[in-house]
Amino acid sequence: MSDISGIHALNTKLLVTNFPPTHTKEMIQKISEVFGKVKSVDLLKDPVTGEFKGQVHIEYMDEVDAKKGHTGMMGLQIGEGLLFVKRLTTLSAPSASIDGEMFKMLLEDRPTTCLMLRNVFAKEEIENREDYKELEECVKEEMMRYGNCMRVHCPKAPIFGDAE
Repeated sequence: MSDISGIHALNTKLLVTNFPPTHTKEMIQKISEVFGKVKSVDLLKDPVTGEFKGQVHIEYMDEVDAKKGHTGMMGLQIGEGLLFVKRLTTLSAPSASIDGEMFKMLLEDRPTTCLMLRNVFAKEEIENREDYKELEECVKEEMMRYGNCMRVHCPKAPIFGDAE
């Protein structure tokens, strides 16, 4: 499991396509269990007809088993066709909003110009709005010792009387 600044990614789910429409959930579960402990199997059905179209979400208990399932089922011949497997990443996004492009870069593990520091201070230490400005200046001064610092932003907790 990777953890990038509050973004948690789990790689335990697979999307498997090209199962014969005649296969049941139990049959697919047995095939999947050959590669590891399966947490769940969800048959994807046509929303209009309710018929199984050969696509399945399979969730394994851990990432190692999911990787084995991915490798083992990719290209596996079932009936007349070959299975195609795609790894899915389950994300829990951070509570703070992040610019869309920055979020994408973080997920792809590409270098960014953004650095998020957490737990730098206890909010009980902040008595007024000027303390936030002082904190931003101190952090920027410290960061400049290591390279160019474009901007420091300290989210401010609402104080009674602040405009929404």
